[in-house]
Amino acid sequence: MENVLRWYEKAAKLKELKRAGWERCGVQPCETVAEHSLGVALLALAVGAISGVNFERCCAMAVVHDLAEAIIGDITPMDQVKPQQKHEREAAAIRQFEQTLGDSRISQLWEEFEAGQTPEAKLVRELDVIEMAWQARQYQRRGVLSVSKAAQFEESALQRVNSPAGVQLLKKVMGGAD
Repeated sequence: MENVLRWYEKAAKLKELKRAGWERCGVQPCETVAEHSLGVALLALAVGAISGVNFERCCAMAVVHDLAEAIIGDITPMDQVKPQQKHEREAAAIRQFEQTLGDSRISQLWEEFEAGQTPEAKLVRELDVIEMAWQARQYQRRGVLSVSKAAQFEESALQRVNSPAGVQLLKKVMGGAD
C-alpha cells in the first residue's frame, strides 16, 4: 500500500496543476489538469456507452491520458517543444508511474492513447479536444475568455475531430445544430 500512496501522491499533483493554455489566455481562475481529465472521463462514460466501444477502457484511458503532466508539467504547442521531445518526456514520466506502482496497465493505456489506433483511443483523443472546446465556450460565457480566443480553441478541435459522433457532439458544444 505504501507504493499506492507514493504513486497517488505524484498523480494528485494534477489537482493543483493549472492548464497552461488557459493561463496563457489570462483565464483566472482556470481549470486544473485533473478537472480536464475528469471532464474527458465523464464524456467517455457517456459517449463510450452509446458508441459500441469498451467504455470502461475509454474511461480508464481518459483518466491517464494527461497523467505524465503531474511530473513534466502541461506542455502546450506554445512552449515550442518538439512533438518527439514532448513524447519522450511523457513516456519517461509514465514509466516512473509504472515503476512506482509496479503495474504496467497505466503505461499500456497511455501508449494506446498516444498511438491513437484503437476505436477507444480514437474516441478518447476526440473527447480530449471536445472537452477543451466545451471549456472554452464556458469561459467565453463567463466573460473570462474572448470570443476570438474561444473560437481558436474550437477551430483547433474542429481540425482534430473526424468521427460522425464526435463532429455531432462538437457542433452541439459550439452551439450549432446537428
